[in-house]
Amino acid sequence: MPNNAKLLLTTQQLNWLNDNLANKVPTEARQLLNQLPAEDIAHLLESSPPKHRSVLWKLLDSSLEGAVLSALTEEVRQFFIESMNVAELAQSLSDQDSHDLADILTQLPDTIVSKVLDCMTSRDQMRVKQVLSYPEGTVGRLIDTNVLSVNPHLSIQTVLHYFRHEYEKTHHLLTPLDEIYVLNEVGVLIGVVPYAVLLSKPADCLIVDVMKIEYFVFDVLTKQQEIITTFERHRFVSAPVIDSNKKFIGRLTIDDVMSLIREEANNTVLNMAGLDDCQDAFASAWKTTKSRSIWLGVNLLTAFLSSSVINFFHDTLEQVIVLAILMPIVASMGGNAGCQAMTMMLRLIAQNQVTSGNIRWLLGRELQVGLLNGLIWGSIVSLLIWFWFSNLLLAGVLALAMLINLSIAVILGASIPSLLQYFKVDPTVAGTVILTATTDAVGFCCFFGLATLFFR
Repeated sequence: MPNNAKLLLTTQQLNWLNDNLANKVPTEARQLLNQLPAEDIAHLLESSPPKHRSVLWKLLDSSLEGAVLSALTEEVRQFFIESMNVAELAQSLSDQDSHDLADILTQLPDTIVSKVLDCMTSRDQMRVKQVLSYPEGTVGRLIDTNVLSVNPHLSIQTVLHYFRHEYEKTHHLLTPLDEIYVLNEVGVLIGVVPYAVLLSKPADCLIVDVMKIEYFVFDVLTKQQEIITTFERHRFVSAPVIDSNKKFIGRLTIDDVMSLIREEANNTVLNMAGLDDCQDAFASAWKTTKSRSIWLGVNLLTAFLSSSVINFFHDTLEQVIVLAILMPIVASMGGNAGCQAMTMMLRLIAQNQVTSGNIRWLLGRELQVGLLNGLIWGSIVSLLIWFWFSNLLLAGVLALAMLINLSIAVILGASIPSLLQYFKVDPTVAGTVILTATTDAVGFCCFFGLATLFFR
């Protein structure tokens, strides 16, 4: 069956399960559910209301629980963890990768974590504790510690024999199959050997004679954002990770990086709307209301700021009532221009392309863009206003206000993300609210200020 047919079948299975769950068909549902990959089961759970989730979880084989928990988002995962006792949780997580297990344990109280660790083998305990010892947001929290490493004085034949032995024993090969790591007697990484080399060189060749001594490594404390850009730039499948003493501690794989990219993209989209990045899409109405109400309250305060600016010019509005009809034009154009500049800057920040050496050039370029757009659209709008109201002075005031507001808006849009980052505030959360408030206030102030000056 071609791959696209498999994907289509999986989608049909997911739809069938969701549709028939309400009709209470547990026998067929159990059989079909447990045939699906863990990632698809997690997707189904996340796409179901809480009542259906509980039913689905009861149909799930215990051998799949750990893999499904690892694939779930944080809040949905917590929904199921709270219903499990320590023994069940330890059993479910016993076969999971150390970094997946560490990610789950960080959500649990310390007393529960210690009990879960007590149920593991000493080797697994050591691996999980090692991952948990690294700061959150660093490479150390993502590394796979169950990695094949070899001595440089082994022959290719010996290494391949080991591969065959491991596969016969576990029916599983370490993935991704791209390279193995060569360590000296004290555990320091001294080279890597691509799998293609192992298969193409004579079997009696020693690893030391075929290994590459130039390769890319990550320090265990490297920030996760740097991982994304590095993997994308160099098209890595995996990369070794070392500690401050140059000792090899594990590897980072593309599937972990892809998960990080998806998580970051999802968080960015939600944060730009002022939503909690861990928010469950099927959470209760009250829980959802609480997560959204905070930034709505902040937005209300900024709306009062804009209203106070308008109120300051109420005398001008009473004299030239047509200004009330035209005032949204300046504010909305400024807000849109500022949003464009801020989006561009957020993208550059995400790609680590904003530096102290280029920030001035970027701000200068944005000012030029604002001035040019202000001239273009200010001219177009002024002609329309002149045709509409037959008032040349009003048309000129609106054009000048738009030129000033668009120029200021793009500077604000380009500056706000960097300023918020400096003060350790997430720009995707607060940036839009601040930008909207400032562009509205500046737009109204420019428009009514010029109108007051010229219509006095």
